[in-house]
Amino acid sequence: MSYTLAPGMSWTDTGDGMVLLNEKSGQYLTLNRTGATVLQGILDGKTVDELIDSLRTSYPEASDRVADDVGRLMASFEQAGVLRR
Repeated sequence: MSYTLAPGMSWTDTGDGMVLLNEKSGQYLTLNRTGATVLQGILDGKTVDELIDSLRTSYPEASDRVADDVGRLMASFEQAGVLRR
């Protein structure tokens, strides 16, 4: 499944993450480096499973919780209206 950034959403790289702005509501979302990696990966066409595998490789000490964390992050993106399918 492919995603795009929802209309009215803009973002900027902060060097150690990302800040998203919903231009309609004025709501800001701040992502750490890992959250930004997930969002950028999704926007680049990677699947959630591909991102989970990559994060498990990058963070083996957290491999048991990566899938749940990415799932919650994706749910928060959808709830905040960040992504469009």
